[in-house]
Amino acid sequence: MKFLFASLTGLMLSVSAFAQDSNMSDAQIADAYLRAYATVDAEAMGEYLAEDAIFSDRGSFGGPNEPYHYVGRDAITAAITMFHENWGLYSIDYDNPNMQHEAGGQSIYVVNAEARWRMADGQDRVWRGDIVTTVRVMGGEVTEHLDMPDYAGGVMSIEAPRAD
Repeated sequence: MKFLFASLTGLMLSVSAFAQDSNMSDAQIADAYLRAYATVDAEAMGEYLAEDAIFSDRGSFGGPNEPYHYVGRDAITAAITMFHENWGLYSIDYDNPNMQHEAGGQSIYVVNAEARWRMADGQDRVWRGDIVTTVRVMGGEVTEHLDMPDYAGGVMSIEAPRAD
């Protein structure tokens, strides 16, 4: 019984150790996670995601595997990796939000986003449009990422790669 109590206590103290060690607020965790998402860095995203996190893109309808909805850190990071490796997605620009708000662990971002996919010919497929993204943080971990893009209201173009 002592062993069980000690194990459970240790587990409880280690939950959200990342956030506690870095003294990050929920809003700072959400911002750091969103920066990793914006650079399509699945490994960095995974550092913030809860094991049972949910990722849902409620604007993605019409394709064979849509809407995009993933449950669990491994499923989310696998999907982001696939978007990058198979489709060339490498950037989702969340700079200069029109609105950003955080309350009770729920961070909301309203932006004119730009997403970029590198094509085989070296050009970029670029989508620009409005998106609302919410990131919920509980216990120092991202538990939910919800994207609500206006894909139909956005503009798709083919452009030269961005000079970074």
